[in-house]
Amino acid sequence: MVKFLLVLMLGLIACSAEYQDVQIVVDDFRFSPARVDVQAGQPIHIVVRNQGRETHRFQSGLLAGPYVEVVSDAVEPAGSFEQGVPLASGQRIELMLTLPPGIYHFRCPIKGHRGMQGMIVVS
Repeated sequence: MVKFLLVLMLGLIACSAEYQDVQIVVDDFRFSPARVDVQAGQPIHIVVRNQGRETHRFQSGLLAGPYVEVVSDAVEPAGSFEQGVPLASGQRIELMLTLPPGIYHFRCPIKGHRGMQGMIVVS
């Protein structure tokens, strides 16, 4: 597994110029930016990093898509992204995908984190 992630990360470094890079910071009880605009049909590299003190979850329909590749610091069994990916303080998740036009929502589903939501607008 570690070897796979290392190879994947090296591939990302080599190909990063081809991706639209998006950085989303999770700070206690908000995503910043809460709205991200990207172009349809071009590969996107999204990094969601928890820089707050609280543990959060990144939940989105993007995680269930057949067109997404997920790399996470968090240990999560394959196929269990329905409730989102847990992100403890300092952890990150990376998504590599290409999206058709539309609006793709994300949020933290933890009780009490209700206002933590955002969207990726693809046009």
